[in-house]
Amino acid sequence: MFSRLSKLLVATLLLSLTAPAHCFAHFLWLTPVPTRPGTVEIHFSEDASEPEPKFLDRLADLKAVWHKDSQTAQPLELKKTDRALEAVASEPTGCVVTTHTWGVLDKNGAKYKLVYHGKALLGGDPARWSQNPIATQRLDLVPAWTKSQPAIVAYWDGKPLANAEVTVDLFTGDPVKGTTSAEGRFEFPSVTGVSSVRVKQTEPLPGEEGGKAFTEVRHYASLVFALPEAVADHSLALPELPQALTSFGAAVVGKTVYVAGGHLGESHEYNREDQSDDLWALDTAGDRTWKSIAKTHRLQGLAMVAHGGKLYRVGGFEARNTPDQPKDMHSLPLVARFDPSTNQWTDLTPLPEGRSSLDAAVVGDELFVVGGWKMSGKDRQSQWHDTVWKANLTQEPLVWQAVPNPGFQRRAIAAAAYRGKLYVIGGMSSDNKVTQAVSVFDPQANTWSEGPQLTGDTMEAFGASAFAQGDHLYVTGVKGRILRLSDNGQAWDEVGRMEKGRFFHRLLPLGDDRLIIVGGSSRSGRILSLELLRVAAK
Repeated sequence: MFSRLSKLLVATLLLSLTAPAHCFAHFLWLTPVPTRPGTVEIHFSEDASEPEPKFLDRLADLKAVWHKDSQTAQPLELKKTDRALEAVASEPTGCVVTTHTWGVLDKNGAKYKLVYHGKALLGGDPARWSQNPIATQRLDLVPAWTKSQPAIVAYWDGKPLANAEVTVDLFTGDPVKGTTSAEGRFEFPSVTGVSSVRVKQTEPLPGEEGGKAFTEVRHYASLVFALPEAVADHSLALPELPQALTSFGAAVVGKTVYVAGGHLGESHEYNREDQSDDLWALDTAGDRTWKSIAKTHRLQGLAMVAHGGKLYRVGGFEARNTPDQPKDMHSLPLVARFDPSTNQWTDLTPLPEGRSSLDAAVVGDELFVVGGWKMSGKDRQSQWHDTVWKANLTQEPLVWQAVPNPGFQRRAIAAAAYRGKLYVIGGMSSDNKVTQAVSVFDPQANTWSEGPQLTGDTMEAFGASAFAQGDHLYVTGVKGRILRLSDNGQAWDEVGRMEKGRFFHRLLPLGDDRLIIVGGSSRSGRILSLELLRVAAK
């Protein structure tokens, strides 16, 4: 099987030897740009991923329309770039369509008019794509997903088109080819990234255009869509949190999500009554009902991890004041283990100092505790921590050991284990500035290094959450972007969008190919709803 580059070079050579003035293996594509929601590149080229700017002048009179729904249509302004025509819709949903007549061609004695019908689906959630044909498109391709089975239905003049030639390019190998069913339907595999579908329909309609006679009209419809790696999964109905929580601890054991402690009150308002002492459990494979299964200390700014079928709660602070008293907040060194089989907490060796606004992660069998500060009441200044502790969870009692100094003091961080290393992401530094820095600790080499900084709005690095799933590391933050560390570890790629951007939440794994987003808040307030994302498995 040729690589894409090899296929492109061979195709180019063959076309240069055999093709007349026009390249008949080329088509009109409207390709959504995943990194810029709502943006579409319109181009005439061999496939949907490779614009060929030399054909742009032939598209000078093209017009594109954005359809938000069956009731809303808006003409789009087209901007010529160095690679394509670019259209930007008012919202990152709906679809963009165009119909473009290329002209009359004479190929091997056949004279025909060539008409293209292009369509791009915006947004990466198939469940939200309209399954209604566009009335203005004579040849239209409409998404028809059934659960996890991708499919399209081809329509000709508003009716399903049977036995039409279909070519699907998933850009992972050879194209998938076939014909539509009697209902106009065609199914194909699901992959992440950009995919394209092309359908041909020949109309036996003679005529004349531009002084050139033709005996038939050949119509080609193209549909291009981008499935981000992280796709919203609406297949599992999940209940809202029983309490609007931020700055809590959360972890998953099996298919059960556990949430401990957290802040219940208004932002920047702290008192004992606004701190949760519940350990909540949600069995996503059972009755999917939140249950308070045990009590814990009234804490927020804590961390919780899972290991060996048990939960480990670390640090946090308690407010010792009532709502009408001055704030009196104390970071605690508490460490405890919860056994879901007995619903009992067991106190473990405490941290060497009180610590809150921290995070924790398990690398192998070792629990790492990083970041945070120590608050010691209303009359004392908080102490920022620059020590990172580790303890082997297979040993009793726990023994806390310091790792080499990381060279930073940060809180409101995200910590995650990934490929045998500890990643410390973002947070606020001791100068009270949010940082997009990423620090990486290698337990084998016992050394720290710097990873690629987060991109985008700086505030996305404050109160973010991170977890590895399917051999990829993901980060989510207040702007709603889902970032994934590139395979070479040198950059962060945007691979999806949350329905609601949030911070001081928790991003957790569920099964082998899903992530669940719990709690937190946005600039508009607390978020009770949970989000489920489907990502690429190993």
